[in-house]
Amino acid sequence: TDAATAFIWPPFTARTDCAAALLQEMAARIDQSEVSIGQALLEPGQLNLRRLLTQNGFPHLTNLLFMRHPLTDVRNQGLLESEQIQCVPFDEQTNRNRFLALLDLSHQFSFDCPALNHCRTAEESLESHRSSGDSDQQHWYLFQRENNDLGVLLLSEHRSENLWEVVYMGVAPEHRGKGYGAAFIEFGLQQALAHHQSALMLAVDHKNSYAIKIYEKSGFIRQNTLSVHARLRSHFSEKKPKIH
Repeated sequence: TDAATAFIWPPFTARTDCAAALLQEMAARIDQSEVSIGQALLEPGQLNLRRLLTQNGFPHLTNLLFMRHPLTDVRNQGLLESEQIQCVPFDEQTNRNRFLALLDLSHQFSFDCPALNHCRTAEESLESHRSSGDSDQQHWYLFQRENNDLGVLLLSEHRSENLWEVVYMGVAPEHRGKGYGAAFIEFGLQQALAHHQSALMLAVDHKNSYAIKIYEKSGFIRQNTLSVHARLRSHFSEKKPKIH
């Protein structure tokens, strides 16, 4: 994964004292490193492991709802065209700054893991999204209307499974509530279908009812839920977003 994110697994030992010591050591190393977040994903019912994580520096952050669209019934309502929205592919040289600025904007007042917005910069978020899947930034898009940047959609390939993932979809705060999120998702579904994928998947904060409603109306089906336990970098307040 990216350098700012660490994935951890609970220690495999029957001795609680050893497991606690290992987790506390991992927490200390995260605090002393450049890592923004150290996280573990567990089944919600794994209560003993989750309690162990919480007691030793990795409290419960949120639950992630995983959803999947089988691409068997993709409706093309022409939402982008009807709103006269233009799609702009990511280009490292010409529009990286616009993507970073939109990431920052779309994180504001977001219900999707809001705690993460205070622990990493837009630059780190972009690199985290880049590390998801196999396609780097090949399927990253910015959407604009009348020279106003509306939001972004970042898609990634998982080639071994013949499916794509929505690694991020965000709308700038001043443009929310206008149906743009649904238009972006419709575009993503059309792209995955055109590339002969078997499905489009995503993960969303279980509290983000607004986004979940968009996804379900677009044909996504709920799959499973995982609990996120995380340690967020405590000295993030000293950092400033790097947009250059």
